[in-house]
Amino acid sequence: LAGGYFWLGRRDTPASHTGRAQAPARSVAAPVAPAAASAQAMAWLCRSQEEDGSWSAAKWGGNRQFQPALTALGLMAVLGDGSNSPDRVRSAVAKRAANYLVASQDSEGEIGEPFSGAPYNQGMATHALLMAYHASGDAALRGPLDRAVEAIGRRQHADGGWGYRDEVDPLSNLSITLWQVKALRAAAEFGWPQAKARAERGMRWIAGVTDEEGFFGYRQPRDFPEGSTTLTAMGAASVLDSPVDLLPPQRRRAIQVRLEHLAAQPGQGNDYYQRYFLSAALKRVGTDQALGLLRDLQRDIASNQLQEGPLNGSWALNDRWSDTGGRIYVTTMAALALRTDR
Repeated sequence: LAGGYFWLGRRDTPASHTGRAQAPARSVAAPVAPAAASAQAMAWLCRSQEEDGSWSAAKWGGNRQFQPALTALGLMAVLGDGSNSPDRVRSAVAKRAANYLVASQDSEGEIGEPFSGAPYNQGMATHALLMAYHASGDAALRGPLDRAVEAIGRRQHADGGWGYRDEVDPLSNLSITLWQVKALRAAAEFGWPQAKARAERGMRWIAGVTDEEGFFGYRQPRDFPEGSTTLTAMGAASVLDSPVDLLPPQRRRAIQVRLEHLAAQPGQGNDYYQRYFLSAALKRVGTDQALGLLRDLQRDIASNQLQEGPLNGSWALNDRWSDTGGRIYVTTMAALALRTDR
């Protein structure tokens, strides 16, 4: 499938619209602390938001069909980790982003235009709106969220997973299923109890694609169309935080060992999607070794942030998925990986 685990249908955008040609060289100054890097990322995201509340996909090198998903990632990032309320500027940015996502919803609850990769928009946007609802208590979001949660439920497969929309390959896959489960779990927590059963079915599907060595597959165990590392970080971040018992102890231990091995490997900088889920999974493991690896990972992420020029606070477009996600994707994934919460 074109686009791998995250995006369907990569598309290059001319350099004049992405900032590639004017990107400054990586700073060689003293290392930036993860907290400072996070603050700089928030500043860049706030000044990069469009007047309509979105973050432009095409302007920053992404595929325009995924603009709701990119805006959702921006919304998740500016909302912060829940340790304190966003400041006045970030709260205003978050409200505009939420309004944009609501305006992108149709009468059936679907967010964004209909195409094969639309479930990414749906899952990410629903999750982000739930985070915004939880943070703000804005009752105006309740109706749109009712419809968005119901739309996710309608598209759940009989096996408990989700896949591409109107795709020639109708099988459930880990990448799309994960975002629907994240949204449904948040919904169940924040006032949509009917979402709980669907979320648990999705969690069981995710647990079912792991193997005895701790690897997660794309559609089934040992299915690695573009490698196992990102899939394993994604699956581990999901199942290790499950409120229901999904894994026997030996399988859980195998996943933990696999994560620690993955985190100790150099050269993760070309996949910020992997790094986001790897950071989340290490937090869920919670051992001294895992948290030490997490600190190393976050320091390395911070060290790659651009420190000069108009792109200060963002990350360079050298990620394996950046031709589709663009600078908004790379920067939000990096910023989310720097979060301190679980």
